[in-house]
Amino acid sequence: MKKRIMILSVLLFSLFFLYKCAVNPVTGKKELMFIPESTEINIGKKVDLGVKSQYGIYNDKQLNQYVSSIGQSIVPFTHRPKLQYHFAVLDSSVVNAFAAPGGYIYITRGLLALLNSEAELATVLGHELGHVNARHSAKAMTRSILLNLGLVIGSALSKEIRKFAPFVSIASQVLFLKYSRDNEYQADSLGVRYARRAGYNSGVMINFFKSLRKLEATGGHTLPNFLSTHPLTVKRIDRVKTLLKPDDSKLAIKQKNYLYKLDNLVYGSDPRQGYAQGGVFYHPVFRFKFNIPTGWKIANTPKQVTLSTKKGDAVILLTGEYTDNRVKDYAEKLYSRFENSVVSYKGYTNVNGFNAYYMNFIIYNQNNSGQTDATKVYLISIRKGNYIFSFFAAAKPFNFSIYKKQFANTIFSFSQLNNPYYINRKPLRIHVVRITRPQNMKELLLSRRISQKYWKKILYANNKTLQTNLKTGQLVKLIY
Repeated sequence: MKKRIMILSVLLFSLFFLYKCAVNPVTGKKELMFIPESTEINIGKKVDLGVKSQYGIYNDKQLNQYVSSIGQSIVPFTHRPKLQYHFAVLDSSVVNAFAAPGGYIYITRGLLALLNSEAELATVLGHELGHVNARHSAKAMTRSILLNLGLVIGSALSKEIRKFAPFVSIASQVLFLKYSRDNEYQADSLGVRYARRAGYNSGVMINFFKSLRKLEATGGHTLPNFLSTHPLTVKRIDRVKTLLKPDDSKLAIKQKNYLYKLDNLVYGSDPRQGYAQGGVFYHPVFRFKFNIPTGWKIANTPKQVTLSTKKGDAVILLTGEYTDNRVKDYAEKLYSRFENSVVSYKGYTNVNGFNAYYMNFIIYNQNNSGQTDATKVYLISIRKGNYIFSFFAAAKPFNFSIYKKQFANTIFSFSQLNNPYYINRKPLRIHVVRITRPQNMKELLLSRRISQKYWKKILYANNKTLQTNLKTGQLVKLIY
C-alpha cells in the first residue's frame, strides 16, 4: 500500500512539474494546468461525438453555415485565433449555448429562437469563445484530475472514501459545465470585446439578458439551460453595462438579416422525435408506440427514451439502431457489455408481430460495504424493418418483482403506429412576418388569428409585451 501511495504521489508531483508553468492566453499569467492544448483538442473531439450523438445537429444546413460564419468572423479577434473552431446548432428546445474544450461551440435552436439580432448571436458566441480562450473548461478538468488523484490515494487508505470515486467522472463532464462567477465575468468581458472587434454592437447583450431574466421569473424554461449554466444576476448585468462604450451604438445589429434566417425554425419539442400523450409514447418517424406506466417520469432524446419511477427504484430504457444483425446476435452483443452478469433465461419471442429475442440476467457488483449487490435486468431486442429497438428494464431483485407487471405492460405494448392523427403531428415553427401598418402586438396577434395559447411564447421570443407598438416594415416572429 505504501508503495502505491508513493507512486501516486510521484505522479501528482510530476504532473505539477510538467504543467505548472502553463500560460493563460488571455491573462498572460502562469497557472496550474494539467491539460496541454493537444490533449484539450482531443478531448473536444470526443465530447463533440457524444454531443452530436445525444442531441443531434439541427437539420438545416444553411442555418448551421450561417451560425458558423458568424462565429468564424469573430475568431480572428480572439486570443487563440490559430485554434481550429467548430460551431454547430443542436436540435434541442433547451435554451443553451456551451463550449467544449479545444474549440467546439454549440448553440441550441431553443436559444436561437430567443435571440433577435445577429449582434445578439455574436455576443453569445463571443461569450463561449471567451470560455475556450481563457481555457475555463481545461482548468475545470485540471481540478478534476487533482480530485481524482486525491480520491485514488484516499481509496488506498480507506474503503470508506472509495465509494465517492465513481462520481468524480460525472463532475468532470463538460457538456453542461458550470463555471465560477469570475469565469462568467471574464467570458462576458471577452464576449463583449470579441463581438465589438468584429463590428457588432455589444450593447444588445443587455436586452438579451433581461429577456432571459423574464423567462426565468415565469419558470418557462427547461433545465439544464443557459440560466443554470450561466447564472444571471443583477450584478452580472450591471458589470456588462460598464464594459460598453458610447461608440458601440454605431456598430452593427443586423436584426432583419438574423430574423429572416429563423423563418420556419422548429420551436419547442419536435414531435417527429417522439412524444408522450395520454399515457402513450408515439414515434411518428419510426412508426411505433408503447404504453408509459402510470406516474412514471419520461425523458426523451434522439439517443434514447428513459422511463423511471418517482422513487428512482426502477427504470426502462429504449434505444434503437440501424443494423443488419440478427436479432439474437444483436441482443447478445448488448448483453456482452455488462460485466459480472449471469443469464437466467433467454430465447426468441414475438412482440405484436415483430420478431424479438429476450434475455433475463442479473448483474453482480460490490457495494460500499464490500458486500455483493445485485441488479436484475430484462433485455429484449425487437426487429422492426431495418432497425432493432431494445428495451432494458432494470431494478433490484426485490423491486423487480414489484414492477414486473409494469415492465411487461410497457415492453409488450410496443406496436405498429398507423393512425395518421399521431403520425402527422407537426411541430410549432417560427414564422417571420413584416408589419404592413402601425399597430401593437395584441392587435397583430388578433388580426393574424393566433391562438392565445401561443401568445406568451411569441412575446418572449420577441422580447415584447402586448402593448409594444410596431412600426411599418418591422419584422416580428410568430409561432404557430
